[in-house]
Amino acid sequence: MSSKYAKVQTFLKQNGLLVGNVAGAIVGLICGFIIKQLDPSPVTRDLVAYPGEIVIRGLQLLVLPVVFCSLVSGSASLNVKANGKLAARTFSYFLVTSLFNAVMGIFLAIIIHPGGSAIRSELQSYSTVGVIEERENTLLDNFLDLGRNFVPSNIISAFFEQTTTLYTPKPGGVDAFTKTLVPRRGWNALGVIFYALILGSVMSTLEEKAKPLLQIFSAFDTVNMKMITTFIWATPVGVASLICSKVLEVSDIGALFTSLLTFIFTVAIGLALYQFVIMQLIYFIVLKKNPFEFYLSVLPAAITGFAVDSSSIAMPVTLQCLDEKAKVDPRVSHFVVPIGVTVNMDGTALFISIASIFIAQMNQIDLSIGSYVNICITATLVSIAASGVPSASLTLIFIVLHTINAPVHDVGLLLAIDWLVDRLRTTNNILGDCYAAALVEHWSKDELKQMDDRDVQNGIPADSPKLNDGVGLA
Repeated sequence: MSSKYAKVQTFLKQNGLLVGNVAGAIVGLICGFIIKQLDPSPVTRDLVAYPGEIVIRGLQLLVLPVVFCSLVSGSASLNVKANGKLAARTFSYFLVTSLFNAVMGIFLAIIIHPGGSAIRSELQSYSTVGVIEERENTLLDNFLDLGRNFVPSNIISAFFEQTTTLYTPKPGGVDAFTKTLVPRRGWNALGVIFYALILGSVMSTLEEKAKPLLQIFSAFDTVNMKMITTFIWATPVGVASLICSKVLEVSDIGALFTSLLTFIFTVAIGLALYQFVIMQLIYFIVLKKNPFEFYLSVLPAAITGFAVDSSSIAMPVTLQCLDEKAKVDPRVSHFVVPIGVTVNMDGTALFISIASIFIAQMNQIDLSIGSYVNICITATLVSIAASGVPSASLTLIFIVLHTINAPVHDVGLLLAIDWLVDRLRTTNNILGDCYAAALVEHWSKDELKQMDDRDVQNGIPADSPKLNDGVGLA
């Protein structure tokens, strides 16, 4: 009996966060449906959501310092050549996997055919279905904004705002718009990442001269990770609160799910195929290791992402899982993940492809081979431009729909179930970042070994921390 108790104790000690988050999700769902039957007041719903709001705010508090300090420390701990190779491997992997998901989404939408002309009339009778105003921005606008945000004019402002192209109608004009660049509230992840990478890379070339500055950033990063390790145990409570409150928000879950069941099923099948089959096969073929052990080690991050509905907000948990459970080299994980939460949107690419074809099918629009190619390429590109915040993909669907001449106003119909579908695709985005970190570490083992050998030659122990002690300068 004592042996079994010891095994259970060991399992809970090693997987306490996973068990807690799963339990929180289950408790949140059960409590949500029970409380829903009691017709709760708005005050009750606010109180139910309050613990989750506090957890989200805590994670948001940690995101920016973690991204900046991790990238500076990580890129400075590598030499410029290694940084370039890591970046090339990372972006290549993200681009290929996003393209693959877009193609898979197209094939699933063609095979399952989730759209039907009767769906729109069914959904329009439900008050929960909203309307999204058409966004006039083009694909070019989005990528020009991407470049503007990648090189911010002011690094201080990049910490709390980003640049967005806005079209406003001219007074008295017909189809005439004034194009302006406006600041939008929310930290500019691309600008912060770019500046951190440049700063770290230059520090790596200065060797001893920059070592005191690197030690400061590394110490700050160590403190951040310690804060994450402490705060992370509050996430099960936040998961329960957020899921419960979301169940209370939706007025008629059964009716909405019935009408859009085939669409949800198509997206879920695509996400499950990629998450449970494709990623596992890639990991097994490349690393020759059991992929499901790695999957379990990073699953708490995916569950947290499901609850908070954002890969950016869940990033502190993702890094903690990779560092402590998956044992991925922090020099790689702290380099890949902050970039991944900004540009790696596997689930988003798949969703945009399926949603675009769904709307075309619903309006009985016959799509040609060229249209499918346009959807594939555009969905891949706009997914890279998507931000890691809730429901960011819905506005990007407009761009894809314009390429196939499909009505954009029908995007509003997807608001009914996007609270669920967005959470599902967020788990794929987060897991994609985790598997990318493991694969890039494997592909970069020669460069990492060379740096370890160099450190040994300089009298630094081979098993010393590479990211948090300011060592490893090129």
